[in-house]
Amino acid sequence: MNSLLNPRMVLRVCGVLMLLHSLMWMFVSGANIDAAIPNISDDALLVLVNTNEAVASFNLFFAILILASSTLELNGQRVMTKALSVCFLLLTVLAVYHMVGYPQGYGPPPPIPIIFGLLTIWSGYISCLLYTSPRPRDGLLSRMPSYALKKKMG
Repeated sequence: MNSLLNPRMVLRVCGVLMLLHSLMWMFVSGANIDAAIPNISDDALLVLVNTNEAVASFNLFFAILILASSTLELNGQRVMTKALSVCFLLLTVLAVYHMVGYPQGYGPPPPIPIIFGLLTIWSGYISCLLYTSPRPRDGLLSRMPSYALKKKMG
């Protein structure tokens, strides 16, 4: 199987991207708050810094879980790839919502929903592809439901 069409590769790439996103939130995002929002109060600054730390922590936790799931057996990887596709779809919708709903320059940068959208498509495609691909161990032609296989062959 092509390495890009492998659920393990999807999980590893997404885990590394989440890890990088976590590091970005930890070290880059909170560093310029007072420059981006002039005359911010100390209380508001504290809330924003703590929010950045929480977002970075959650991204780090999810990165660890996604990377760890790449070591599961194939069925576990399939389940995680499907779940990841749903999660990235939700993140794509939220990123677009926040781009539209926030004042210019305060929402996520334009590449974020594009990246999340591409990850949604890739992980969704892999999870669907695996459902209809041949089973190497038992010699069956497909993982399609039997009625669909009969229709295809008949």
